Amino acid sequence: MKRAIVFGSSGFVGSNLLSGLLNSSDYGEVTAVARRSLNITHPKLRTVIADYDSLVAGYRSLADYNCSKDVKADVKEGVKSEIVPVPDVEDGVKAEIGPLGNVKSDIAGDEVFIALGTTRASSPNEADYYRVDHDYPVLAARIAKEGGARSVFLVSAVDANPDSKMFYVRTKGDTERDVAALNFEHTNIFRPSMILGSRKERRSLLEDALMKFWPAINPLLAWKGGKYRGMTGEDIAKAMIETAKNQTKRNKIYEWREMQDLVQGAAV
Repeated sequence: MKRAIVFGSSGFVGSNLLSGLLNSSDYGEVTAVARRSLNITHPKLRTVIADYDSLVAGYRSLADYNCSKDVKADVKEGVKSEIVPVPDVEDGVKAEIGPLGNVKSDIAGDEVFIALGTTRASSPNEADYYRVDHDYPVLAARIAKEGGARSVFLVSAVDANPDSKMFYVRTKGDTERDVAALNFEHTNIFRPSMILGSRKERRSLLEDALMKFWPAINPLLAWKGGKYRGMTGEDIAKAMIETAKNQTKRNKIYEWREMQDLVQGAAV
């Protein structure tokens, strides 16, 4: 059976990914890299507690990913005995002396699923937003590849383009480009439009209004293969897990139509 690594397992899509992977007979072990305990007990689950800034701190050559140089870990209390702990890092520790060595060997698997991201409400500053939506996912992919992962599954966004004038889609395009540059055996990129469903994270008034309005217009968004149609976080996760069963292409982008077909195929 395969081993999976999940980054972003406490998020909207990531939590569905984690549940689906744990319940899949294809996987014998699932490693979730999280900032804090997930309060989930499952015989397949291994949880590695690591603040993402502390992971960034473990690398010397971060200029390629525009990551910050001065960071420290933020390790939460309440870590259970089965969870791999990360020691605290003192103030002023430079990037090249970070604690990654303490957790790096615990992040190992055959496939890595990355569902990291933020919202403009949570990260209104563009530099902070870019760090979470670009630097963290790229670094997660790099760590996983060094831990043996041969396939990567990345949640991106519709119309992602590194040459776009729009900050959001340009950031997503940069992330896709830099994850693909790591040369996994299989790179699978998922480009949902509006992600539908109830979620806990803070959103801007505009984002919140769009989420409430989108289901009503969803049936009308038929142009360009329906790629602007919304999809639930649960269905996105199902499509990603279904993709992992049969990977035939080195690089593949999945938009709404492809994801919808995968979800319908999984239900048969």
